[in-house]
Amino acid sequence: MGENIHQRAAKARAEVPKAEPIARRLLDVVVYAKGCCIGDKLTLDHLIETTDIGDWKMSAFETACTYAVAQGWLVMEGDSIRLTPAGLAAA
Repeated sequence: MGENIHQRAAKARAEVPKAEPIARRLLDVVVYAKGCCIGDKLTLDHLIETTDIGDWKMSAFETACTYAVAQGWLVMEGDSIRLTPAGLAAA
């Protein structure tokens, strides 16, 4: 029983993409596909509807947002994200 739980946990970790590459992809979408400048905001709904991010699993999108915010690339403000100077520099 214990091995089964550990195997499931390992499988779940393997399915979650690495945070940095997917966060950088999110940053590329914000900067290049959407043409955002420092301080520009995008609603999450608009971002998901109008880009290939809509094809991502929710866990991947959440991972990307969490990592990007932790790095100071994006700021979450309610249902929107705002590009920071660090985010533009990292893109």
